[in-house]
Amino acid sequence: MKKEKTTKTKETSKLVSEAKVKEMSKEIETIEKKSNTFMKIENEKEYDKANEFLLTIKSKEKELDKERKSITDNINASLKAVNNIYKPRINRCIELQGIIKNAMTAYLREEQKKLDLEEERIRKEQEKKNTTRTKKGLDPLDYEDASELVDVLDTRTETKSGMTSASKEWKFKIIDVKKIPNEYLEKTLVLALEEGLLDKIIKQAVKEGVREIQGVEIYEDFSINTYVKK
Repeated sequence: MKKEKTTKTKETSKLVSEAKVKEMSKEIETIEKKSNTFMKIENEKEYDKANEFLLTIKSKEKELDKERKSITDNINASLKAVNNIYKPRINRCIELQGIIKNAMTAYLREEQKKLDLEEERIRKEQEKKNTTRTKKGLDPLDYEDASELVDVLDTRTETKSGMTSASKEWKFKIIDVKKIPNEYLEKTLVLALEEGLLDKIIKQAVKEGVREIQGVEIYEDFSINTYVKK
């Protein structure tokens, strides 16, 4: 891990010098210290000073972002070009794997169904024989479990190229959302809250003019926007 971090640091230093990093860090520290002066504004004079300082920070943000883009734009353009070549082909490989895996899974399901039917046939045959013995006054025979008399489906394949294996697992598909118990819907809501999905939905509704939502306080407030003169 340490080697990887060192390598990344060296790669970054080729793009941004250590001296530049220190310079930027010092500038941000200075801004942070001065920001403490404007944490609470009590009069118009302080508001005007805060406004001017806010524009100073905005200017620094734009300056840093311009420098960042001067480095990343070429990198991103190269990355985009490479991805445009490779990604569609990689995605097609993934799609084709999915198609073949679905065919293999369908085959295994059918084979397992045959084994299950054979197991059931053996079990019924055993039961039928013991029913006949009981009617004749004979003790039933202690047969070996039917599942032990049927072959186990071989799901492991190994070749010179590699190996594939299949394992059984429980899967699901939602058929009717309205019938899902509340406990699962409540967990979904908690997850939506944690990931900010509900905020996005409500924000859009408020933007569209909704002013009353049960369980939500909708209020009007100020939003500060900054525009730096060029």
